[in-house]
Amino acid sequence: MQVTLEEQVDLCEKKLDRAEKLIGGLGGEKDRWSSAAHDLAVTYDNLTGDVLIGAGSVAYLGAFTSLFRADQIADWVEHVRTTSTMHRRPELSVGWVDPWVGLGWIGSTIANVLKILKGLL
Repeated sequence: MQVTLEEQVDLCEKKLDRAEKLIGGLGGEKDRWSSAAHDLAVTYDNLTGDVLIGAGSVAYLGAFTSLFRADQIADWVEHVRTTSTMHRRPELSVGWVDPWVGLGWIGSTIANVLKILKGLL
């Protein structure tokens, strides 16, 4: 009887130790999920303006020089601001193309430079 009781106490202590470790580990997850939820909400709020500027860039600016494209996008960003449509920061390429994918494109042929430009627009 004494041995069974000691085994149960030992098992209970092990379970309690595991539960404390699990709860401690989940505390960091809450912060990570809260941050991810906040980032997603910001992205959702800016989606209309981002898509508007991105679609215009892809549809209309492909044949022009990068200088003209940059000027045109700056004009569009200003117009979007005046209409109170939310959009991301002026550097619109942030987050549209995974940086590692872009680096992979750089190692490709010259023809693939167009992929980088279209991906960034």
